[in-house]
This record gives sequence, C-alpha cells and structure tokens, in this order.
Amino acid sequence: MGSNFTSPRPVVSYARISDDTEDDAHGVRNQHRTNRRTAERLGWQVVKEITDNDISASKANTRREGFQEIVVGLPTGMLGDGTRFEGVVS
Repeated sequence: MGSNFTSPRPVVSYARISDDTEDDAHGVRNQHRTNRRTAERLGWQVVKEITDNDISASKANTRREGFQEIVVGLPTGMLGDGTRFEGVVS
C-alpha cells in the first residue's frame, strides 16, 4: 500500500465472534466500539466495519466472508466496494 492517503489514516474495523449464543450480535458490536476507540486514540479513521458474527475461526473449511474481503483488499488498499483503506483495527 502506498502513502497516497491523507491523515487520518483510513482503516477497517474487523470484528468476529465464534458463538453468538444470544443471537443479537452484542459481542461484535462491542468489538467494533473498542476498535473505533482504538482508532481514534491512534489518530486513525474507521471507514468501514466488517463483521463475521457467529463464525468459528478454528473449524476447517469455515469461510469468513468479512475476513476474506479484507485479505483480498490488502495488497491494493481497496475493498470490493471501492472503499480505500490503509490498515485494519481488530
């Protein structure tokens, strides 16, 4: 990724929880809130929140769509929807 970005640094907030037992996404909402606070403290700007709710990271063959979107976009600094970013806070 280049240095063509202006301050504050645009970042993606990524949140994932394996088991949303209450089926209300409160865990990932809390993670995004923490990520926004971290980004603000570092002088970054969250430009998009990406979530994989109720999806395990340890089970084989589990596809985490949000995570994949970030991984694919990292080399160019652009997500599939055209959102530009320079990093991830998680």
